[in-house]
Amino acid sequence: MKLVEEASYNKYDLEWVKRVKVNLNNCLAARRRGEWNNLLNAIGYPSSPGSLKPYAWPELDICRVEALLKLSRVGEAHQTALRAAALKVEPLPSSFSQPQTRFFLGMLCRAYLYFVESQLNFALERYDDAAEYAAKALEIEPHNTEIKIFKKNVELVQRALSSSKLEKWAEAVRDYEIVHEALPYDKVIAKSLCQAQVALKQSRREVVLNMESGGDVKEISSLEELKAALARPDKSVKIIYF
Repeated sequence: MKLVEEASYNKYDLEWVKRVKVNLNNCLAARRRGEWNNLLNAIGYPSSPGSLKPYAWPELDICRVEALLKLSRVGEAHQTALRAAALKVEPLPSSFSQPQTRFFLGMLCRAYLYFVESQLNFALERYDDAAEYAAKALEIEPHNTEIKIFKKNVELVQRALSSSKLEKWAEAVRDYEIVHEALPYDKVIAKSLCQAQVALKQSRREVVLNMESGGDVKEISSLEELKAALARPDKSVKIIYF
């Protein structure tokens, strides 16, 4: 991948560019395998004074945001995005100035930018914005299967939300189940699915045992809390997400 324009730079800059290229190759391999912790390790923060840094860091920042989202570290991903000029869609950084020719991690740069922006908005429960950015990414990469699948998941969540408002719980459960299978790491979707399942049972006048706060999912953050949850009577409903 070409990181900088043909311009004057010193030997130290060239060494820095070589390190960035190695990092990008490692990022690509880790992303393809879904090894998100390894991807974060591969990104690093190569440091070098001068004008080269802005050409590489935007792409690495976007990659970092996506990896954090996949690891359910949404808060960190959001803060990284806020700090990263790469996620400021207008104006785009110079490294994204040629969207029809520049690639990053096997995807056109501008499409990848929009794709990660869509994932971030999805994690923040901004589903309309997520749909908008997914559509923009697909306009640039119309044959990209990964973007197509994610866009479909966003649309399913939007439909599930509409079904929930209309108390069409069976339809909501069906859509949430599809999305949960595709995105098992997403705690918000897991909780929404659980709540829709409880509402469906209640609408059918089925008995729902020991579901607190209308079936809210309780996040377990310690071994003691896990033991307490497992120690409940056998008739209790226990759905544990890791």
